[in-house]
Amino acid sequence: MSSRLRLLLVLSFLGLGLVGRVLAAGVVSGQVYDAGTGTPLLGTTVRVAGTEESAVTDLTGRFLIGALPAGVVQLEFAKDGFQPAQLRDVAVESGRAAYVTMQLHRVRDDVVRMEKFEVKSSIAENSAAGVLALRRRTEVPIDAVSPEMLSKFAASDAAEALIRLPGVSLAGGEFAVVRGLSDRYGNTLLNRLKLPSPDPEKQAVQLDLFPAKLLDTIVVSKAFMPEMWGDTSGGSVDLNTRFIPDQREIELALGLKWHDGAGRGGVPDYGTRGNRDRYASGEGDRPARGERAAFQVVPGRSNPEPGQKASFVYGDRFEIAGRTVGVLAALTYDHGVTLERGSKTALTSRNRQPARPFPPPPRPAQPSTMEQGILLPASDFGSGHYTQGEYETTLGALASIGVTLTPEHQLGFTALVSRSGIDVVESQQFDPVVNISELADYSWKRDVTYYRQRHLTAFQVRGEHVFPLGSRELKASWSAQRAKTYQKEPHYTEATYAQQLGAAGEATPGTYLLPATNVAPEPLVRTWSDTLERQDIARADFALPFRGLGREDSTLRLGAAREASDRANDGQASVYAPPSGTSFVASTAQGLYDRLLVEAGSNDGLSSSRGRREIEALYASAVLELPWALKLAGGFRWETFQMNSDGLGQFGNETAANIYQQAGVQPILGTTPDRLATRLDRDDALPALGLTWNPHRRVFLRLNYSATRARPSFREVGAYFSQSIDTGNLVLGNPALEPSEVENYDARAEWFFGRGANDLLAVSVFRKDIARPIEKLLFENATLGRFESWANNPGDATLEGWEIEVRKSLGFLGRFFDSTTVGGNFTRIDAEVPLHPTTIAQLRNVVYLDPALLPVSRPLFDQPRWLVNADLTYRQVKWGTELTLAYYAISDVLTLPGSGYPPEFDLYERGYDRYDLNLSQRLGEAWTLKFSAKNLVNPARGLIYDPAATVQTYERTHYRAGRDFSLTLSRRF
Repeated sequence: MSSRLRLLLVLSFLGLGLVGRVLAAGVVSGQVYDAGTGTPLLGTTVRVAGTEESAVTDLTGRFLIGALPAGVVQLEFAKDGFQPAQLRDVAVESGRAAYVTMQLHRVRDDVVRMEKFEVKSSIAENSAAGVLALRRRTEVPIDAVSPEMLSKFAASDAAEALIRLPGVSLAGGEFAVVRGLSDRYGNTLLNRLKLPSPDPEKQAVQLDLFPAKLLDTIVVSKAFMPEMWGDTSGGSVDLNTRFIPDQREIELALGLKWHDGAGRGGVPDYGTRGNRDRYASGEGDRPARGERAAFQVVPGRSNPEPGQKASFVYGDRFEIAGRTVGVLAALTYDHGVTLERGSKTALTSRNRQPARPFPPPPRPAQPSTMEQGILLPASDFGSGHYTQGEYETTLGALASIGVTLTPEHQLGFTALVSRSGIDVVESQQFDPVVNISELADYSWKRDVTYYRQRHLTAFQVRGEHVFPLGSRELKASWSAQRAKTYQKEPHYTEATYAQQLGAAGEATPGTYLLPATNVAPEPLVRTWSDTLERQDIARADFALPFRGLGREDSTLRLGAAREASDRANDGQASVYAPPSGTSFVASTAQGLYDRLLVEAGSNDGLSSSRGRREIEALYASAVLELPWALKLAGGFRWETFQMNSDGLGQFGNETAANIYQQAGVQPILGTTPDRLATRLDRDDALPALGLTWNPHRRVFLRLNYSATRARPSFREVGAYFSQSIDTGNLVLGNPALEPSEVENYDARAEWFFGRGANDLLAVSVFRKDIARPIEKLLFENATLGRFESWANNPGDATLEGWEIEVRKSLGFLGRFFDSTTVGGNFTRIDAEVPLHPTTIAQLRNVVYLDPALLPVSRPLFDQPRWLVNADLTYRQVKWGTELTLAYYAISDVLTLPGSGYPPEFDLYERGYDRYDLNLSQRLGEAWTLKFSAKNLVNPARGLIYDPAATVQTYERTHYRAGRDFSLTLSRRF
């Protein structure tokens, strides 16, 4: 820790001591539990009888009431769905804290009779209503996923649950994009500690690594406060693991899952050296780096069995040596197969279309690259069909231990392990892009086999302490984590071969060859890549209440944090070619490669990178309770950011240094051949301010402002090559990247209306001003073909949008609808960033016939224009029945911007919608049966060229994802 941070920390502790000296009164704190399940109760009102002093319990069931005179008081406990309770003769002593616990019993019937015989539905504990109570108390706008939501939407992991929140989408189906800002503008936390990502290209963690059975709540904070990490620009996703129960809990669940596409025909598959893929440990079954032994690279077909899933949860609490000890263990297993069929197209002059009138918006008619006949490289192949099988296995384990030393001092330990293995097997059939006679006499095929193994382990230790200071309590919490994560990509293969065409244009059976021609693509590319990151992270937080200007206590907050991460990447690419002038011929496609691996030479390129990142932080903030139901929160966070990275990149005969000096690349990337290392050292003072007005107990108005930073990842600055399985392109980092400065403005109005516990109307507006945003761009090289890299846009991006969320119980329509709720949300986002001047110049010279039609801006990368969610839920507690129909839709999303070199339009992921049906039925007292059907309509999906710049839809890929079904039976003991 630097000397200036040590000084600030010392001053912080001195400030705590000075404030503590002026406090002198009694305090009552404690925790409230459900007597039936032993779990903490959120949202319980605790009142001191005969006074107006009260408090509401938080997510852990805790409360605190301060500034009480010495004496004996009576506490009253009230929560919907539970019997009221009193606790008499609670002794309050000056300068000390009294600690109590209370267990509330559920109301036995499904209704609560009031004095006027009004009937209200009881609210299930840990419900969405509890999450709404959390929203009321925070100083920033948040959205959250409760255990009830995880069950209602049949979410198997965190990724599936998050898309149901307003303004949240997923990039690649794995990474959270909050309000149009991708992973570098946010972070993923585990119990408030940042997690490293196993993905080599992303800073955020793949959310499908976290099975739902290991999680309790997921909280998405959409504005920054000083106690948060300084990269919280778009949002912070906090994954909270399951709580330790107060009594024994045992649950076992077994299930089956199947994909309708995989059940209708053969799925591409290939053999390995073992059967460890089923346990997400298939790395050892692949050839080692550079190994030349024969290996199956041409897939066969299989008819897979249905997928399987299982989970086991055990929790209990004991008294050991006068101390309360709680334990929790959870295990999950999920294995399934999906099949995707579609087409891929690279458009050329054969697809020329005359420009036709195109009324605005968004732009006037203009001819596209394809319409002008600008050819793609001869090595690129054009229209064809593909079939892709994906085999995925996920294993998860969670263990937690909690020890209550005294009511004021608690310690905890959590260990989380998650591993996934994904096998992608794709068979393609192509026609040549250009009319070259040497290629046109063959039917061309390309097969891709790829295995990716991801692993994450996190060990956390934490403590919570309460220290009496006069009539107040100093709350102190600390936590530390050691994490390790890796992604291993052993033996990616891309095999391209031909089959001789007969006189009738049909492929000749039993004749496969690798033609001896210089215009044919490389017959075999093999790559290996290992990415490993180790992280140590810790934080300490202190909160001290003090008497402000209002009736309620205000709070002073101070804290410190440190992160240190080391990342290493090692890879190799081998490009094979037959001996010059020699054609390989075989009776089977695999036979070509059995021979090629033995007889042909290869061009081998090594890539590696080493990086270290350190962040040291201090913060100071205050939450002031003001008159007129106002609350003001604000402060500063000081962060020191240091990042060093060295890289070495070579692919075949091409090096990263050569690419950086290429004429069409250097002006955009801004680096030079002698700059292959990154050295960043920044000090940032990040302010935050939030104002909350609560004019009515059901109405909350919030305004927030903050300044944050978006920083490059290890991969983005690493000067080495890797292969993208998503696009098939090579990827090269940029050591010249600099952090982006972000200013954030947010306003939200929330109205918790009606008698229903979940009734809500919320409207939010937001704006982000991003200086020199980092963006991923597409380039081209004569040797490499297309490749992707990152650059700081010299202009500033502006993002504006709004969200609306509504949820309503339909009980007002009559008793028949008492158990029915409807809800949804809509998000609109507009984000524009100027095109790089070099890009504009290249497009002006090559692409556009009319310079007046040349675009000067485009949307931000990974940003949807709009998002829609809707759901209708019937939940009958008495019968144990829950039925949900859910709808999700997303607009086109820019997934790969063009740099103008080559002159090709941006690629967008086509918008789509999705319908899901989920049913849960309790069978007796202990059994539950769940059925889920997802993506019922199965719409067309894929990549399309910029729809605003072309006069018709040009598809790069077209496919249907297929429908997924699952059936699960669980039992509680």
